[in-house]
Amino acid sequence: MHITHSYLGTTKGRFRCVFFLLLEDYIEAQSRFGRDLDQALERFARRMGDSGVLVRPFTGDIETTRSHVLSKPWGRAELAEIGRTPGLLMIDVDFDAFDPRQHRWLYVHLGERPESTRSHAEEFAEMSTKLAQAVCDAETDVFDSVRAAIHDVRLPDVAKVFEAKPGVFGFSVDLIAGAALMHGLWLKLTKGRHVLTATVDQSGWAKCPHCRVRFSTKSRGSFDGRRHTTCGTYLNLVDEGA
Repeated sequence: MHITHSYLGTTKGRFRCVFFLLLEDYIEAQSRFGRDLDQALERFARRMGDSGVLVRPFTGDIETTRSHVLSKPWGRAELAEIGRTPGLLMIDVDFDAFDPRQHRWLYVHLGERPESTRSHAEEFAEMSTKLAQAVCDAETDVFDSVRAAIHDVRLPDVAKVFEAKPGVFGFSVDLIAGAALMHGLWLKLTKGRHVLTATVDQSGWAKCPHCRVRFSTKSRGSFDGRRHTTCGTYLNLVDEGA
């Protein structure tokens, strides 16, 4: 992990991609969240090894480095997304050369939903292993790999989604809401062909039509809101008698 006073002049070098951390101000950086996130970021950077690099600012340079990112020629909607912090901007070119209108980019917003009981740092700590593995997968396109890891879908599926968005160089995603957003778009493109229907009884139990295993729909370990986690099958749940 590189700690710097300026994002200007940062080069990609031998790395497949570069992640830039965006924060608002020193108060956020010094909060409990900031300290927890620091540990998760360090583990993430170490797991990427020589495949990717994480660049973050010194505490006193948070606003300066953020302004370096915001000064790029973003569209209005893109700028609104990039302005949401904390987050990670991923690119695969030197920073000074980066133009969001011409180069690929991905912005991972590390925010949380109001109803979530988990912190930003906990969510990122859980996701960081997947992200690092995706960056290290030299056999696949780094952007497709990272998008697939974030959205928890197969590489061929995520490729199909982005093929439907020609001319789009970048994509912003909420780390927590991202999987559901991608899944909804994917269902729209595939017309729901990959989703099976399972009936839920009055006790909240259902049988997966793919693997035939009964599970509690109330258990996050068995059903994540979209998939039966035992076999990975996407399910549309309907109440018994409906």
